[in-house]
Amino acid sequence: MENLQLYLAIVSGVALLLFLIMKWKLNAFLSLLFASIWVGLLGGLNTDEIIDSIAKGMGDTLAFVATIVGLGAIFGAILEHSGGAQALARYLLKKGGESKSRLALLSTGFIVSISVFFDVGIIILMPLVKALAKKSNRHVLYYGLPLLTGLGITHSFIPPTPGPVAVADILQVDLGYAIVVGALVGIPVALFCGLIMTKFLVPDTPDSELEIATETTDQALDEGLVRTIFWVLGLPICLILLGSFLNTMAREGL
Repeated sequence: MENLQLYLAIVSGVALLLFLIMKWKLNAFLSLLFASIWVGLLGGLNTDEIIDSIAKGMGDTLAFVATIVGLGAIFGAILEHSGGAQALARYLLKKGGESKSRLALLSTGFIVSISVFFDVGIIILMPLVKALAKKSNRHVLYYGLPLLTGLGITHSFIPPTPGPVAVADILQVDLGYAIVVGALVGIPVALFCGLIMTKFLVPDTPDSELEIATETTDQALDEGLVRTIFWVLGLPICLILLGSFLNTMAREGL
């Protein structure tokens, strides 16, 4: 009976959270707060225990996540203001050609979302998507959905983005293992959903309301900037993976 009460609290809490965010458009932080209070009450905690639990959970998570997210925000700002995201996209488009343009955009979203928040990635890369749609006379979703899939998968599965980092901390999972497992799960999902499933959602006709693109794919490509971006994004991940490997070796006594 006690387990049933806990299951009911969890399920109803998730339902309440989704209702507050999606139906009432309530701020996500307030929605999480109200849902946490609801789960605590339904789970049998008194008000003091609920407040202590929320404060401890939030404090412990932020203590671990804040530093990583803060440094990630710095890298993200570098990527955004230097034009590195657009340069990376044009580089992948150049290497893959027209036939691989959807894969290039998916890969761009996957890489860029490591350090740039999902909504920021959309803002800085959407002009390129519109330019490609205009140039090829296709619907904007033909290129937009692979980009969004790449952004969303990394943002949901792979540290050092905030959500996966917080989950890794809560589950007490090493960040390096979280990156490896997230990539193993996320890459096939991104390829299947971004390149195959999205084809069924794209209209056959061009987007008649598409505005004239403000970004062109024919701009001069700064390959030095692209190499710098790969270093900026790759170095933290390599250091995390190296730290995880050394920790594993130490635990095994090697």
